[in-house]
Amino acid sequence: MSQLSKEDIGKLIKIITKKENKEITFLGYLVAIKDNFYKIKLKDNGYNVDVIVDENTKIEISEIKVNLGKLSTNKLNYNSKLPNIVYIGTGGTIGTHVD
Repeated sequence: MSQLSKEDIGKLIKIITKKENKEITFLGYLVAIKDNFYKIKLKDNGYNVDVIVDENTKIEISEIKVNLGKLSTNKLNYNSKLPNIVYIGTGGTIGTHVD
């Protein structure tokens, strides 16, 4: 198993793992690392997947790196004269933007 770090975020990686004795390959850009989960944006369709990385996982790292953008830091303004509302975005094809 290859160990990735936050400096590798944005790099194109190939993850080969096994599930139920079948080999599964993911090719995409590393988005985030948390514990033994790697989140990658799939190269073919832009969807994000989380892959559990363990001692049986093989990882190939490319030097190809893309800028994945940054999270918005816009400050929300509160107006006490207006009613409170809640917006819940659940994602999906229409609610997401794939670059």
